[in-house]
Amino acid sequence: MIHKTLFPRIPVQLIIALVAMLLFALPSVQTNELMQGTVSGKMFVFLYAMLIIGALFMLKFMNKPQDRISFSKIDGLLFVWATYILLNGWLQQMPVSNRLLEFAGLIVLYIALRQIEPTKYGILLIAMMFGGVIQAVYGNLQLWGYFPSHHSLFRITGSFFNPGPFAGYLASVFPAVLGIFLFKIYPLAVMDEKLNFVLNWAGRRLSSRFKPVQWPVTGWIAAISLMVMLLVIFPSQSRAAWLAVAVSSVVLLMIRYDVMWRLRKRSHLWRGAMLLLLCIILGASVFGLFHLKADSANGRVLIWKITGAMISERPVTGTGFDRFKSLYMTGQAEYFEQNPDSQEAMVAGDVNYAFNDFLQHTAENGLTGLVLMLSVLIAAMRVTAKAKPFNDLAWIAKTGIVGIAFFAFFSYPSQILPIKMSLTLYLACLSSLSEKRTWKNRAIKSIPIKWALTVCMTLCVFFCYKYLTIQHKAWKDWNQAYRLYTMNNYTDCLHYYEKAWPALKTEGDYLTNYGKALSMAGEHGSAITVLQQATSYYPNIVVYTALGDSYKALEQYVEAEQAYWTAWYMNPSRFLPKYFLAKLYDETGQTEKAAATAYELLHKEVKVRSTAIDEIRKEMEKIYQKNRQ
Repeated sequence: MIHKTLFPRIPVQLIIALVAMLLFALPSVQTNELMQGTVSGKMFVFLYAMLIIGALFMLKFMNKPQDRISFSKIDGLLFVWATYILLNGWLQQMPVSNRLLEFAGLIVLYIALRQIEPTKYGILLIAMMFGGVIQAVYGNLQLWGYFPSHHSLFRITGSFFNPGPFAGYLASVFPAVLGIFLFKIYPLAVMDEKLNFVLNWAGRRLSSRFKPVQWPVTGWIAAISLMVMLLVIFPSQSRAAWLAVAVSSVVLLMIRYDVMWRLRKRSHLWRGAMLLLLCIILGASVFGLFHLKADSANGRVLIWKITGAMISERPVTGTGFDRFKSLYMTGQAEYFEQNPDSQEAMVAGDVNYAFNDFLQHTAENGLTGLVLMLSVLIAAMRVTAKAKPFNDLAWIAKTGIVGIAFFAFFSYPSQILPIKMSLTLYLACLSSLSEKRTWKNRAIKSIPIKWALTVCMTLCVFFCYKYLTIQHKAWKDWNQAYRLYTMNNYTDCLHYYEKAWPALKTEGDYLTNYGKALSMAGEHGSAITVLQQATSYYPNIVVYTALGDSYKALEQYVEAEQAYWTAWYMNPSRFLPKYFLAKLYDETGQTEKAAATAYELLHKEVKVRSTAIDEIRKEMEKIYQKNRQ
């Protein structure tokens, strides 16, 4: 990784300020201007910030490139892992998606973080703490009814799209806040002489006793932050976040109070009894968490089973980066087609994530990708620092990674940008604390090479900026189109969908919305074209029911029937696909099939009772009475 002296005249404070601002403000970014504004808003702010950092690096390289490159074992493993992911994904035609753009931005962030000395990381941890506190306060205000959430079914979401990512983000920040409290980390202990001079001058202006109260002030803030976070993490009902917080708390408390050393002083019998008690507590906790929301837990077991089947099909290289969403629902449809009477249908749903990032990473990148990822994590866990302040910092970073890893066993932090930023910070911190090797290459200072690299970097920054502005405009157009669609203005919304097409033609959710709008507007030929493309990026029930509707309108009844059946197999607990099938059979004179399908829906178990289900059953009663023999 590039050594910090590569850009000797960039003020370290500027890099720290930019990264600290992101850690503090990015989790709270949300916008109504863009489609999926709680996700896309964060992504665009993050990527524009990375472009600024990239431009600064380019300018300093033009000024005075250095010939020393210093890298650690973590840097090397991360480079191999990232290269493999991108190359393997390119060979398997990975889509240009949010995750891919964020992945590229996180690489730039990691390089920026590696310019920062370990003594400065306390500032970033405190910025992360304040970012978490703002979200925790916001979540509490949502819980008390002062602000609306961003999901109709949940009261708490923070600035995220549902409680899971919100609680997961707080769980990723929690070890940093607890570490600040336990190990007494505060800003002036980690800043350089110039910044200390400024703050000390300000302190003398405010109070002659500014220095003695540095830690108590930070300590009280950290303690209050912990309480505010816990007040909102538990009502979020995210069991994965609860587990992450519990594990990270136990690890940090054991380190802070040297529990292992105290245990070694006890007798074998006492330690055995404590181990047995711990096993009982863990078993009871796992049992309780599973049965707290049993249907949700059973649904995840189903997802893991089907993901396991995906892995077995391509065990070495996987399906390619970010292609899980492109293939999972097809696999679920095949599973229920082979097991039509399975009770697991009642816990199935439209799935975007594996709810286990280790499984999803293996499905996308194969066992090769999993081994590389585990190698990075193992290298990070083996980092040691001899000096006590650095050792404390290392344990905070390690615990942060452990907490995110436990959350990843039951959720999808790889989809949540603020959590990925936290993980990148922890990895960069440990890399900065680890041993490094230095490589010298004097050729980089030669005039031709210097100018060639400068031109390449300039073009890269320019084209990235142009690409981002095009993407930003497309997400605005998509949002406007969707608003018009929800107002049943199908004709006008198509204009905006068309404008967004060049930039978003590989975005599965966009293709689903666009294809459905075309179908509702009666442009069935175009709808079929767009919806068929959607099946390559995000096959789902909406896509196949809309395909069935358009095929039916064009009197292609065989294709319509097949589309409805595919939608049904994707999620057999849903009524709508079979409802459309019954109407298709009734309208095309297939009386026996119409009666059988209507009868099935009349006696089908209801997953969630609603007015729509009652209306469907009334119509099915009419079709059954009309077609039965």
